[in-house]
Amino acid sequence: MILFAEKAVFAEEEWFFFSPRNWKYLNGTRPNRTTALGYWKATGGDKPILSSSGSRCLGVKKVLTSYRGRPPKEVKTNWTMHEDRLLDHNRHYSHQLGGPLLVSFLFSSSD
Repeated sequence: MILFAEKAVFAEEEWFFFSPRNWKYLNGTRPNRTTALGYWKATGGDKPILSSSGSRCLGVKKVLTSYRGRPPKEVKTNWTMHEDRLLDHNRHYSHQLGGPLLVSFLFSSSD
């Protein structure tokens, strides 16, 4: 997962990112969530993002937790990410933007 700090809108303990979706394998469907220092692990299933009327599911939210290091010696950090993405049936919007984009909200849960 590539995050560009200069593209972030952030406060001290909260960051918002728009980033392209990266895949672990060229023709695969598994997202790449590794970083130079560790990885992000999904916790729980996808939660629907509904239209304002509540009648349509537009996308999904996934909650991820940051780990430093690699298994089996990884250490859980205090950082959490909420990753929002459009569903495939909204693909024409993603195509107009140059590919699927994720909106990510990162925050420290150390408080």
